[in-house]
This record gives sequence, C-alpha cells and structure tokens, in this order.
Amino acid sequence: MSMEISKKLSNNDYCIEFSENSHKIAIKGTMRLPGHVYRESISPEILTFTEKIATDIELDLSELEYLNSSGISCISMYLTAIKDTEQAVTIVGNRNFSWQSMSIENFNLCNENVKIIMQ
Repeated sequence: MSMEISKKLSNNDYCIEFSENSHKIAIKGTMRLPGHVYRESISPEILTFTEKIATDIELDLSELEYLNSSGISCISMYLTAIKDTEQAVTIVGNRNFSWQSMSIENFNLCNENVKIIMQ
C-alpha cells in the first residue's frame, strides 16, 4: 500500500506525515521543540488523526534522528491517551539513533497495545 499523505506538518528540522490510507504517522528529522509546542500543536494533530482511524496505527520513527525529552513525553502521553480505544500501535524505530536505543522500549509501558519493531 502506497503512503498517500493526508496532512503534513513541517519546518526546516522535522516533518510529520499523516497517511489515512496506510494508517501511518511518520516523523522524520530532528525535533527540539519546547514542551508547549508539542502540547498545543503536535499532540492535538496526532490525536485528531488517530480518532479518524478506526483500526491500528503505525508510528514510524525510523527516520527521526533526535527527539528531546518534551517530545518523548508527548509520545508517552499520546499512547496513554489512546489506551482506552484499544487501538494497537506499532512503533517502528531505528536502533542506529541513540535516543531510540535508550528510550523507545519504554513506550510499551504507557500502553499494553504497543508493539515495537526496531530496524
């Protein structure tokens, strides 16, 4: 299934692509945003997208080179927020990025419906 982009958020450092047809959120680049930007802009967009999708979601972080602690908190809160929907979330990571090797395995503590695939 090709990834037809439904919506895109980006700046010079990062890109977030939402694809309704493949039920996928792909986050690429580096994200060093302040906490309020995640809370006010990024989190609502991710939650709104997830509400549109009745099936499982793929969160592709395989091209996300860096995510600061506010971003890690944003993903953790997102996974906790959708826990009651029982939607499964597959997180695709990349073990070549040190932040992912150290942090990504902890995301399944936020939601038992999280599956992690490290490439």
